[in-house]
Amino acid sequence: HIARGMNYLHSLEKVVLHRNLNSKNLLLDDGGKVKISDFGWSCCKVDLGKTFHVSWEWVAPEVLGGGEFSEKGDVYSFAMVAWEVLTQSKPFEGMNPMQMGFAVGSQGYRPPVPADAPKGLSELIGACWHDQPQQRPSFASVLGKLQALELMGDDGR
Repeated sequence: HIARGMNYLHSLEKVVLHRNLNSKNLLLDDGGKVKISDFGWSCCKVDLGKTFHVSWEWVAPEVLGGGEFSEKGDVYSFAMVAWEVLTQSKPFEGMNPMQMGFAVGSQGYRPPVPADAPKGLSELIGACWHDQPQQRPSFASVLGKLQALELMGDDGR
């Protein structure tokens, strides 16, 4: 499960930030379990700096604006992946990186969550892509909310 794997990375003594969490970096094993891949942009929290990102659609607004990456940036990226899975659409389709960066970073735009989406999931996505990073939940909290929503199977997928 994505949130479980990210919670593990964020709970290590030296916190590991993925910094490029997106659907292109998620793999399914033979048992259908999701595996997080492509740690080329990842780093320990103590090694943070401003970096160039290529997967703009999943990057948090504070990073788009030139700020530093944190655990909350990974949480934002998770929300974009959840939206993508829910809608079966690529985020910000039809926008170039400049348009998307302005809409997300300056105007607070997020893609619309379908009206028929489960209310709890819609609220969780909204919390995870909040404009203010400090207002976003931790992955431990995300896991708890997903379990409460019964979106995870008995084997944790």
